[in-house]
Amino acid sequence: MSYPALRADFDALALDIFEKGPSIQRAELTPLVQELCGLALQTLAAAEGCEDRQPITRSICTILHRAYSLSSAAEQASHLRQRLPHSKMPELSARF
Repeated sequence: MSYPALRADFDALALDIFEKGPSIQRAELTPLVQELCGLALQTLAAAEGCEDRQPITRSICTILHRAYSLSSAAEQASHLRQRLPHSKMPELSARF
């Protein structure tokens, strides 16, 4: 596939991940982030020889970092949900 086609697929998947973000469980998010990593490798390989390879690489790395951070935040939220007594959850959500 060409760089533009791969980049469009990469961007579409990244957007899907970021839009689902906080509402998605880590178990659902992990395979999406793994797929995004695979697409990143393909996209970077297809961009080999492009004049603007450096900005392309930075952009892809930034998106991957944000997806990984989102995955880590989902994991932390899961741990907090398990530790927090269910009786406290409505009380906390009322404050926000």
